[in-house]
Amino acid sequence: MNRSSSDLLAPLPGTLYGEIHLSSILADQVAALQQQVTQLSLQLHDSLQAKSCAVLQSQLDRALVEALQTRWEMTNFEVKQAVRGMQNADLKVEEIRQELKHYRNLAEAYEEEKKGLTSALRDLKAAIDIRSPQFSPFP
Repeated sequence: MNRSSSDLLAPLPGTLYGEIHLSSILADQVAALQQQVTQLSLQLHDSLQAKSCAVLQSQLDRALVEALQTRWEMTNFEVKQAVRGMQNADLKVEEIRQELKHYRNLAEAYEEEKKGLTSALRDLKAAIDIRSPQFSPFP
């Protein structure tokens, strides 16, 4: 009779009430664990979806990088072709300048020769002109 009223309601191990109380505690723990498993399953599902999205994004990024690399290589090739074209154009311009200089020199030489021949022709005409005193019919 020394027991308090709370002791009277406490389940005694090995009794039917004790087993029911233990079953109730275990059922609550099982329910809590099932709820945790459900939450973890949802987290796992979300994580798998996030991983799938990340893998897909990674594949898209790789494809984009490859496309950009290809475009860069094409642009680099085009730039090299343009530089070669400009170098060829510069060489052709220099060649044309050299030809122009050569033809100017020829033209100058022709003008000099023409002046000399014109002068010689005038001198010759003057020398053989019948009006000239050398060929005068009157001595």
